Amino acid sequence: MNLNDNQLFLILNAIQESKVPIGSGRLLEKLKKNGFNISLSTMGRILEEIDDDGYIKKDGYKGRVITKLGEEKLSELQFIKETNIVQTELMELINKTGKVGMLNYLHARKAIESEAIRLAVETITDEEIESLASILAKELRTLRDQNLDATNDKIIQSQGELDYKFHHAIIKASNNPYFDTFYRLLEASGKMQEMYFFIVGQSIEDHIIIFECIKERNGKEAILSLRNHLDNVISKCESYWKNRELVEKYLKDKLSLIV
Repeated sequence: MNLNDNQLFLILNAIQESKVPIGSGRLLEKLKKNGFNISLSTMGRILEEIDDDGYIKKDGYKGRVITKLGEEKLSELQFIKETNIVQTELMELINKTGKVGMLNYLHARKAIESEAIRLAVETITDEEIESLASILAKELRTLRDQNLDATNDKIIQSQGELDYKFHHAIIKASNNPYFDTFYRLLEASGKMQEMYFFIVGQSIEDHIIIFECIKERNGKEAILSLRNHLDNVISKCESYWKNRELVEKYLKDKLSLIV
């Protein structure tokens, strides 16, 4: 039986919570309380597979206990579980708040990325600069393709993905794992917004300026160029919402006249 992350989490967590080695029957009773309904024979086969992975081990005939490797895996699964919850909450928050949510998301990015680029300029390697240059080259090619076919949704989506890769590469170059994790959480929510691709497709010139500042390892100008870039994005976002609200009001007024 192929276990998903949640099922493996439930099993390892139940074994860890047990103060004594736990047998298959007792473990199955605990799992059923969490909606994990399987037969005792299937439970036995699953435990043997997890034994082979090194996450748990038998303690004689008493039952099974979690290993150090299992505790590390459990911590990893707990982090994934909590991350998924936070992502869901962020998406719900932004979706509920609309314009305000999107603007708050962009201001949060501005705060994180301003500090991240300062650190990145100090520690970035030649290989990481080459990686940024490669992403930028792909952005320029995608822009050329869009000029040839402006209605192609795949091209527009590719622009959004490359925008993410460009900014994420800077975050990773800062060598701060907390920035990396928080940025990925924000971006997972931000990419769900309908105006996201509308905005990111117009950022390449800003990216070139940011890249040149990083390449020259000019921290002050890099921070300034990044902030100017995100200010431009925020301004475009505000314009988008203003135009959208005007259109919605116009259509509502027209509809009321017809009725």
